[in-house]
Amino acid sequence: MAQPGGQRADALNQYFSDDHGFIAEKQIQGLIIYRRVNGQDVNERIAVKHAQFGDGDEIRDEELLLRRLWGAEHIIRLLSITQNQQHRGSGWLEPVNRPRQLPPPLLPWKLIVDRRRHADARGFLFFATEYLPRDTGDALIDRCRAMNIDEISEPLLWYFFLCRKKSCNYALYYAHWTLIRNIVARACVAMAYPPNIAGADPPAVWREVVPLARRPSRMIHGDLHLSNIMFGDDEVYNNLQPDCHQISPIDIIVKIIDFEMAHFNSTPYDAQRENIRWIGEIMLSLAILDTIPWVDDGERASFRVSVPGRPDFETFATERFINATNVSDDYKRLVYRCMAVGMGNRPNVSTLVRECERNVQATPNWMHLADEVSELFDSASAVVNNRDDDGDPDYVPDGDSDSDVSMGG
Repeated sequence: MAQPGGQRADALNQYFSDDHGFIAEKQIQGLIIYRRVNGQDVNERIAVKHAQFGDGDEIRDEELLLRRLWGAEHIIRLLSITQNQQHRGSGWLEPVNRPRQLPPPLLPWKLIVDRRRHADARGFLFFATEYLPRDTGDALIDRCRAMNIDEISEPLLWYFFLCRKKSCNYALYYAHWTLIRNIVARACVAMAYPPNIAGADPPAVWREVVPLARRPSRMIHGDLHLSNIMFGDDEVYNNLQPDCHQISPIDIIVKIIDFEMAHFNSTPYDAQRENIRWIGEIMLSLAILDTIPWVDDGERASFRVSVPGRPDFETFATERFINATNVSDDYKRLVYRCMAVGMGNRPNVSTLVRECERNVQATPNWMHLADEVSELFDSASAVVNNRDDDGDPDYVPDGDSDSDVSMGG
């Protein structure tokens, strides 16, 4: 007989406490945040997602997607799966570059749940992922409201969708390293071209880069909105985050989470543009510091806009955003296209990346934005008004975020 969700959480709490020294900090339905303090008195956190009902087909599907996306720099990273019959195939082998991380991953790749000591934790699926400590996009908007922040500067808005990454063009420069700019929209590249096919782990230079002569995937996230992007901070340890985040001058990273509703029920053409449409809405919401209530597209207002070099078209971008004065025409035009009503007016991933790379050139030096990042994410007043549905304040980690390890993949 299936266990109630509360009993499953209790079973996992006991297992992670007994076998791995983690204590539950917060539970949100089928997601539990765990924390432990290591020998250097540093907080280490993980997120564990478990089946709430039945055996957990939705968990199986999501962890399979995350394994295919393992290594994508702007997708939440799968940390551990359970050791069972379902995970014995070659597709579930440990990523080849995972054991070389320093410090080592927070958990083994496959978790062994002893049938005698933790029988109640063996009857359902669960997996662990990295934890990003700076919360979600909608929480960021709540903090801005609480601190009476009216806008996020446009360079920082662009930064939320970029990082700096070491890239090597072997065809032209052989071993010559250059810096290219990348955006969190590259998560759309990862979904269109998953880094791991049949368990193969490509070299880091190929991750979230549009490959030549490869058919795109039909993967659609299915639930891409402000609550499903998370902000984290870079760590002092070299391999806790990818290279592009380690050499970034601003202590912030952005990743997409929650693939529970992801599906392949589309064509590659439509899948790319469906994901990009919701990236555009996230960009819009952060620009106006407001969330957009979900309504069916048939009931959503649209506006006719002009973009140089293209016929006028209808966009789901809001009237408030169209009239906004705090962002440039380039920023607006990209959002217009991402949120175009017609699929044909939305960019593909290659065009989206190219447009963002061109625009971020306008701010070649990002160092001066560090104070704004600190105000948005580190100020003590940032947690004011950040509350759960029951009125209690959300958990705020003890001490400075710099002392927390948020990644163990």
